[in-house]
Amino acid sequence: MSAAAWLLLLVPVWPGLLALAFHRRTPSCFVMMSAAVPALAVSLYPPASAEAYYPWLLLGTRLGVGGADAMILLFSSLVWLIAAGFAHSWIQGPGRERFFVFFLFAMAGNLGALVAQDMPSFYACFALMSFSAYGLIVHKESEKARHAARVYIVLVLIGEAALALAMILAAGALGVTDFAAVREGLGALPTRHLIIALAVFGFGIKAGAPILHVWLPLAHPVAPAPASAVLSGTMIVTGLVGWLRFLPVGELALPVWGGAFIVVGLAAAFYGAFVGLDQRDPKVVLAYSSVSQMGIMTVGVGTILLKPTVAVPASLAIAFFALHHGLAKSSLFLGAGLAKTRLSADGRRSLLLGLALPSLALAGAPLTSGMLAKSALVAGDAALPEQWTSLLHAALPLTSAATALLMARFLALVYHGPVDAGPHIGRAPWMFLVISLALVAFLPWWLRPTDLARSSPGAAFESLWPLAAALVLALVAIWVWRRAGRPVIPAIPAGDVVLPLERAFVTTGHALFSGSQWVSAWRDKVGRTAELVRRRAWALIQVSSHTEAWLNRWQVALVLAMLLGAFVAVLASR
Repeated sequence: MSAAAWLLLLVPVWPGLLALAFHRRTPSCFVMMSAAVPALAVSLYPPASAEAYYPWLLLGTRLGVGGADAMILLFSSLVWLIAAGFAHSWIQGPGRERFFVFFLFAMAGNLGALVAQDMPSFYACFALMSFSAYGLIVHKESEKARHAARVYIVLVLIGEAALALAMILAAGALGVTDFAAVREGLGALPTRHLIIALAVFGFGIKAGAPILHVWLPLAHPVAPAPASAVLSGTMIVTGLVGWLRFLPVGELALPVWGGAFIVVGLAAAFYGAFVGLDQRDPKVVLAYSSVSQMGIMTVGVGTILLKPTVAVPASLAIAFFALHHGLAKSSLFLGAGLAKTRLSADGRRSLLLGLALPSLALAGAPLTSGMLAKSALVAGDAALPEQWTSLLHAALPLTSAATALLMARFLALVYHGPVDAGPHIGRAPWMFLVISLALVAFLPWWLRPTDLARSSPGAAFESLWPLAAALVLALVAIWVWRRAGRPVIPAIPAGDVVLPLERAFVTTGHALFSGSQWVSAWRDKVGRTAELVRRRAWALIQVSSHTEAWLNRWQVALVLAMLLGAFVAVLASR
């Protein structure tokens, strides 16, 4: 094999080997960070041949990177590298070695899925990432952590089953496993809508689609800060990558599916912001912000399904938006973790000032990566039918205003939030947070692809008025709240729809249990009655048998015959 093929293979293999080598002891900070180096090298210097084939691995594995994939792999490897260094200083106490094992396996699965170009290898890496993330969520072993991990693993099992079925149906009908061939041939299958529905559902769990997002606001408050950084910074994007790899993007126009993606994406963007504003934990606010931001990226996928001709620029725009979101969100989660440590007043103000940069970027403020990302997404809307173009041009700026309100809520909770009692945190986490903030500020501008639409002179104003509107709305809301006597606003529980669903499942389970008890009691009663009837019948049979034997005796028969003759004679004499 060539050097490029070996390097591509090391992207998923190297973190997995480190996890196996250090499963009983803590690796050094350098070793932890080195796990992401092969992926970083591949993303910065993509091989001349976009793919490498390994016939001896699984069913024949094809790995590669290029175009939008390289951008997603770049920010994902950077997020993992920074989170690994942060985790080495942050994670202390019991379970430290176990956390690092799950962390490295999740890294292997995530980065491996980003370079996998065939269904078996992608599914293997995706499953490794999904199941390893369970160990990151349940790390603290509190009751809340166990509850969040249970909800997560149930959804993961359902999603993995749906993905397996979708891939089996596609591979069985087409006779191929490469994603490129699957995208090309999927449109001709009579079962294409079933396969697409299964893939949308399976990847939607990881992407935080509406209703399927419930694990995010439950997992982030209980997961350590570096785990939250990778869960929301890069792992959640893998669901989006799965949609782009598996669905027939650029090959076939699917107006119904494209319209559904746009409507659901916009609903997620506003719903995540609305529920997030009512939260009390800054990490839960960030979780709902991830739901909102993934909704915007879902809209981008919908535009490709509506108009396949925009697949190349729209895919680059989605990848750039994912890069901007991943870097900003990982920085915010690391900062939210530091905010719960014992900081001086100046330290807390400095932290708040630093977190304002990624917050403004997420809101799409002028001269930020968010402005570039959203302008690139909007540029592709011009090729859509008029009704969709009008809808997106009206709705996307409003999502920026909603995000601005959500980020203001987050910063306020960080500044006034409680402090966890614990050991003093050294300088290393601060160093990695500063590096992360620097990447948020400079990397998107440096990597901006030339074929993304350049910002027009009015782009700054177009990105400024949603922030101004959010500021006015926030001031009005605060004034009304104070005039009303500062009433207590009912809190929407983290996980929102999961609680009614859990109650419904519990109620259904109790009803089924009560029903089964009634059926069991009825069955026992019927059984006892049947046994009684059987015993009575058997006793009657025995009496009949004894009676028949007695009547068959010749003495009894003679006496009965004489009595019968006498009775006949009496009747005759009358």
